Amino acid sequence: MIVRTFVTLLYTVVVVVALLVQFAYPVLALYVLYGLLAWFVASLVVYRLPVMSRRVRWPFAVPTVDGPTRVPGPTRVAGAPNAPTDGAPLSFCTYCAAPIEPGTPVCPECGRRIAVF
Repeated sequence: MIVRTFVTLLYTVVVVVALLVQFAYPVLALYVLYGLLAWFVASLVVYRLPVMSRRVRWPFAVPTVDGPTRVPGPTRVAGAPNAPTDGAPLSFCTYCAAPIEPGTPVCPECGRRIAVF
């Protein structure tokens, strides 16, 4: 489960509990309203955090093997030219267009890292 999913479930539970408290104890309705408003504002900040994309590992969960999955590649059309699909290195820098040797990690001209497509 991703942290974002867990927080969304928690978010739903808090809203339901707040509504039940508001109907059960109308005297606390103003505090429930302020609490929900604070929760809404805090969630705007929390949902933008990078940690929200991490997986939650429960101590009682059964470990799973997350192996690489094979994604089928594009089918070849008859008569179409062959395109490199295995991450072939470029023979030039994409930033300054200077010629480089294959396998060079950094451009000698501009000093930027060479992208592999």
